[in-house]
Amino acid sequence: MLEKMRQWLETFPKWDAALQFDFVDAVPGSTGLYPTGLTELSRREDVLGNVTVRCRAAFMLRRVAGQSAENTQWLVDFQNWVMEQDRLGLTPQFGDVPESQRLRASEGKLDSQKQVGSTLYTVKLTAEFEKFYEVN
Repeated sequence: MLEKMRQWLETFPKWDAALQFDFVDAVPGSTGLYPTGLTELSRREDVLGNVTVRCRAAFMLRRVAGQSAENTQWLVDFQNWVMEQDRLGLTPQFGDVPESQRLRASEGKLDSQKQVGSTLYTVKLTAEFEKFYEVN
């Protein structure tokens, strides 16, 4: 799942840094992806015992940047790009039913100012998808 997210994120036209997992350097241009886990939203079982589970996977993307309006624009452009990628079905697929998947970028914000000339931006990425478990 993490590798799929990394490969997809790096296709964002304004992507300009290597992606780290569970860590981000305090250097402008550094970006980290923090998975926050899976949540089972619903479970359906058919008459044969096959199970379809609706899941949510959440990630926090953190990006350290210098202070300028360009960084806020990066965040807005990124969120718009995620919406467009989702609409076109170009987001990474985590489930077994591609047409049921949604990926959203929300809660984008300037999170904190760590030091003079450096700020931390965060955006929450949420994927909802269905996994199918067939009885053998």
